[in-house]
Amino acid sequence: MSKVPAYICKNRHGTYYFRVVLPINSSDHHAHKRKEIRKSLKTDSKKLAIQRARKLRVCFDQCLEGTGYMKIDDELDGLKEIFMDVIRLLYGDHLGIPPKNKTERSIDRQQITSEIGKTAIKESLESENSLSKLIQQYLNEGEVKESWSASTLRSYKETLNLYMVIVGDKPIDSIRYEEIQKYSDVICKLPSNRSIKAKYRSKSVEELTEINIPKDDLISPTTICNINRSVKTFYSWCVRKGKLQTNYSTAITDPKRKRKLEPPLFTAPDIGTILSGIIYKGDKPRGAHKWDASKFWLPLLALYTGARREELAQLHTKDVVEVDGKLFIKIDDDTEDKHIKNNASRRYVPIHSKLIDFGFNDFIGDLVKSKTKRLFPALTKNQNGKYGDSYGKHFNNYLKSIGVKERGKNFHSFRSTFISNLANNGVNREIREKIVGHSGGNVHSDTYTSLKESLSAEIEKLDYKMDMNHISWDWYKLNRIK
Repeated sequence: MSKVPAYICKNRHGTYYFRVVLPINSSDHHAHKRKEIRKSLKTDSKKLAIQRARKLRVCFDQCLEGTGYMKIDDELDGLKEIFMDVIRLLYGDHLGIPPKNKTERSIDRQQITSEIGKTAIKESLESENSLSKLIQQYLNEGEVKESWSASTLRSYKETLNLYMVIVGDKPIDSIRYEEIQKYSDVICKLPSNRSIKAKYRSKSVEELTEINIPKDDLISPTTICNINRSVKTFYSWCVRKGKLQTNYSTAITDPKRKRKLEPPLFTAPDIGTILSGIIYKGDKPRGAHKWDASKFWLPLLALYTGARREELAQLHTKDVVEVDGKLFIKIDDDTEDKHIKNNASRRYVPIHSKLIDFGFNDFIGDLVKSKTKRLFPALTKNQNGKYGDSYGKHFNNYLKSIGVKERGKNFHSFRSTFISNLANNGVNREIREKIVGHSGGNVHSDTYTSLKESLSAEIEKLDYKMDMNHISWDWYKLNRIK
């Protein structure tokens, strides 16, 4: 692993900077308490940053010695702007050939102290409006005032950092339509997960745009549109905060994208295969399998409630409530560790009688007796604040192991299957939307309360027309967990 020289540093967004430490006796050091000068190298690639910084350092040293100042165009290849900015901070606007001996350099420094001061102040003001500073302010405000979830915060940080790497860490009001258009062109040429995939992670953005990346490896049009939306939202925030007069992000163009399709439905044979696999019948397989309650209940709850994976994975024991003798699952974000997709997602879902037959009452009773807070404590949050992601990977592997391999089929297919089955059994669209939390079914809370009883009756129309008598929570506890 190559060692990073002392004249290179990296900011919190991953962008590398060229660093020049000011002498303690320099006027700028005392007048403005600047200990060093930093200029962006406009890359997040360590390898490229070292190459650029070495060139800059050599030419910078030659310049100070008065031996190579006239060769900067040839030596710096495109880095002249960075070099000249550093020189301005040391010599003000006196950009002629630096003095050739120490005496002349000392006199020159005394003569241009005031110019250095003006330049330093200008640089300080510009740095306050730099992309990196404004992005950090935006993220801090979103985390505190908007109460962004961990995944939202992480998403904004990653997307805005990518934007900054492409256009450079510069004052936001210096970024014009041409540079933003360049961003739109560049992002379409980049691979997805470039920091994870071994063949791409060591390459800079500039290097990646020069190679022919396979179409399947590129960032998808949908993801690019999401990134663009984040950038536009950030620019709108900058305008509201008075950091920007004109919102140049209107120049960002979205790629054409295919209409997002719901995952394919599970067919009757698929459901039969899922419910006849090693989870629900047969001898206990050998190996280090982790048999917890989530493996048994999540597929069944999804099949009979139509709820989203994360809605189920994050449930608390107290979210199973009884209303007029009927059981409901309350889906809400009433605690800090729970999140919902939108306001329409906040709802009560009736418990189907089949779930009672499988042993759901006994399952909840055990949790209440043991004072267990969550339905599925074995599921833990990941770095994005999601409880269900790890289970999603497990379920995909389970589908492959039992031969359900059709492209696109995953845990979300339960939701599509549930909605389709309700429709086929005569449940109208409005009721379906209320049960699954689609936006069209959002109603006022007092009206919704009066509908709970009718929802319970409607959900009983769900019928998969197959024998499920072998499914038993007591059997699972005895033959899998113990």
